[in-house]
Amino acid sequence: MQTIKAAGLFDVDAGEIVRPGLLRVDGDRIVGVGDSGPTGADDNVIDLGEAILLPGLMDMEVNLLMGGRGEKPGLSQVQDDPPTRVLRAVGNARRTLRAGFTTVRNLGLFVKTGGYLLDVALAKAIDAGWIDGPRVVPAGHAITPTGGHLDPTMFAAFAPHALELTVEEGIANGIDEIRKAVRYQIKHGAELIKVCCSGGVMSLTGPPGAQHYSDEELRAIVDEAHRRGMRVAAHTHGADAVKHAVAAASTASSTVF
Repeated sequence: MQTIKAAGLFDVDAGEIVRPGLLRVDGDRIVGVGDSGPTGADDNVIDLGEAILLPGLMDMEVNLLMGGRGEKPGLSQVQDDPPTRVLRAVGNARRTLRAGFTTVRNLGLFVKTGGYLLDVALAKAIDAGWIDGPRVVPAGHAITPTGGHLDPTMFAAFAPHALELTVEEGIANGIDEIRKAVRYQIKHGAELIKVCCSGGVMSLTGPPGAQHYSDEELRAIVDEAHRRGMRVAAHTHGADAVKHAVAAASTASSTVF
């Protein structure tokens, strides 16, 4: 048994700091919070002094395979090879956990991987205890049309060596390709689906808020995911894209978020 002591503990339900802060941990489980009884003679006590304990944070949109401390500009990273991306993700996962985030959603690879879902591999490595990191909910490759938001060839001016992506890697046009792309992500371990419903601040052509997929295509994405019990995370800039994403979700009797 392990006891963690601190000056206080943030009680989310009550909206206040409880003093002192105590946690009892047995293996990988928190078994007591607050005044949970005296510590045993064999307990390992960790005294954090004036620190304040709080529950693990969650980040609902990250890309652990991009960015990082001391890195070159982010857009140029779309031409990095898969091993480089994985090594970068290991460092980013560790820093994310140490910043207090215990769960993150990795929302959409948009780089050449040869079809491998690198965020799924990262999540499995963390779950197996090979590396330190938060629980990762991976989306695999983001689903976007040719020339759409997160089509890496749109960034050719910044990353001239960016390669064209396949349907399996998320570039999907028309209902048949969309269903194939979604099914591929699910087959290889994605836990939710990311779709680009509109352009964005990184789009080089067209208004950022322009709708990218037709209503029929959006419904196909949502339907395919929901039939497998999975949710869809939608990139939406602009009122029209938001409205059509919500309409697609309503048609499929669920919610896009």
